[in-house]
Parts: sequence; C-alpha cells; structure tokens
Amino acid sequence: MTVQTPTPFPMSDRLPEQVCFDRHELGNILAVYGRMVALGEW
Repeated sequence: MTVQTPTPFPMSDRLPEQVCFDRHELGNILAVYGRMVALGEW
C-alpha cells in the first residue's frame, strides 16, 4: 500500500434549500423514531 495525500473535494458555499422524503421513506423514519421513543432511548 502506498501513502497518498488525500484529494480535497470542492467546497460548496450553497446549502441545500430543502430536504424532501417520499411517503415510504418518511414512514420508515417515523417508525424508527417511534420505536426509539417507546424504548426511552430518545
């Protein structure tokens, strides 16, 4: 294995304006959230 200097990624000054989830993804996120709250973890 050779040692190489990491290649930097170009920086973006713009942040995404909005993050979106479809209904299926949001359902999965809320299911995990609900389980963790019920367990007292969050």
